[in-house]
Amino acid sequence: MVFRWGERMTVPKTNIEILNAVTKITIKNGDPTIYEFSIHGKILKLTSEELLSSKTFRIRWLDNFHSLVSFSNMEWSYLVASLLSKVELIDIVERGDVLSPTKNIVDDLIHEINEAVVVKNLKDALDNGKVYYNGNGEIYVANKFIQRVMQRSHEKASIRALREELDDYISNNVIPLKVGKHSYRFWRFRLEKLCIDVNNPLEFEEEIEDGKDNKDIRSVGNRQN
Repeated sequence: MVFRWGERMTVPKTNIEILNAVTKITIKNGDPTIYEFSIHGKILKLTSEELLSSKTFRIRWLDNFHSLVSFSNMEWSYLVASLLSKVELIDIVERGDVLSPTKNIVDDLIHEINEAVVVKNLKDALDNGKVYYNGNGEIYVANKFIQRVMQRSHEKASIRALREELDDYISNNVIPLKVGKHSYRFWRFRLEKLCIDVNNPLEFEEEIEDGKDNKDIRSVGNRQN
């Protein structure tokens, strides 16, 4: 059963509805094997071990749909068995085709950025799930945003390896920007490489500072719903 405190999206209410909402299952053989469940445009990832109980799935569900879902042990076992029996939805990726750990994190990160809310104030981009558009072809992603994605991933990779893999996506180096009294590091992503909606931005001028105390006036935008 699902308990909701908001009406921003319609989510399945029962394990049967969750079962019917899954549109694709990708099994990536490896160590560990990863099971990816595509639900309402989101991808929920679990290892074989995590599939043995519903705890991790419920955490992933809460992170993605902001709703609480609860299963008895019997309901969870039935749901997993039913999902894995839907062979027409299952795509098994053999070991030789498994992406590198860093590439998997990049895929997760780009997906999260494309799903993020575009905000008009730089300081708001420090909040989870939000990014800043500078109005000049760049999306600013806080270092904290990057770290959250890496922490949620089953894969391990260094920041250096991640930056190398993101070379086609990012502009130059990570830069410090002053927000209020503190400086925060932001990664600048090329808008042309993303699938994020910044059409019809609200234009205004905002004064921000880089790590060298150089002030810069930039036009920023906010995604229209």
